[in-house]
Amino acid sequence: MILSPMTQKITIEELVAYIYKEVSIERSAEIRNAITKNPMLSDAYYQLKEGFDHLPKVKFNPPTSTINNILKYSSESAVELQY
Repeated sequence: MILSPMTQKITIEELVAYIYKEVSIERSAEIRNAITKNPMLSDAYYQLKEGFDHLPKVKFNPPTSTINNILKYSSESAVELQY
């Protein structure tokens, strides 16, 4: 756990979530502000960010046949509404 200058606790997990853009806009602004004011927090952030930048950028796309099978199953198993 790392303390920001405003005595708000910012955890390593929150820094990771910040890097992955998984925090609210408000919390993102708080973390960004704390990073600029706290050298320890800044060091931790840049170490994590460097590691993140070295991770392979992978996109997962299922084969077209898989998508078609899902759509087919969905249409065959759909329940029709009766009025």
